[in-house]
Amino acid sequence: MKRNLDNRSLLLASLAVACAAVPASANLLQNGSFEDVLSASDWTIVGNALRTDKSPYPFIASDGFWAVNFNSADAVPNGVLTQSFTTVVGQQYDLSFAFGKWAFGGGTAALQVEVISGGSVVLDQLVSDSTGSEGAEVWNSYQFAFTATDASTTLRFTDRSNATASFDAILDNVVVVPAPGAAALLAVGGLLVGRRRR
Repeated sequence: MKRNLDNRSLLLASLAVACAAVPASANLLQNGSFEDVLSASDWTIVGNALRTDKSPYPFIASDGFWAVNFNSADAVPNGVLTQSFTTVVGQQYDLSFAFGKWAFGGGTAALQVEVISGGSVVLDQLVSDSTGSEGAEVWNSYQFAFTATDASTTLRFTDRSNATASFDAILDNVVVVPAPGAAALLAVGGLLVGRRRR
């Protein structure tokens, strides 16, 4: 009985130490806030989407100075933005981003958000915004979880806006990190393995 209690105490203590010791994870995506010029090493854009600071119009990005603008200048809403990144099979990840509408008119800005891992879609969500005021951006924060099924995973944003007249869909501050619980469990596993080897 005493040994079982000792093991439980060790596990609880290890979990507490791991949770305290695990630092905030770095973004697994490259150039998630689009502050650098887009390149083949980070984002791929197909269709009507572009990196912009909205000059000379007043514009406040969600993070930094730049964002991605879909269907700018009343273009057809067909932009697709993708990036692939390294993952661990079976591990859960958190995806967060800011999305909204740059408005001079009515309509609904919308993005389909997909995560593809191991050839399968492991996350598929539609986010939309029908608000917005004259010449102003409206940012909304989103967060979703997914579990990787392959060592390489792809994040894809597709413009699904219902119109293009006098408004644009905008995206910024895209972040993918291991879920906090998963990081802590990995740290606990490392502590326990180290104890067994001693």
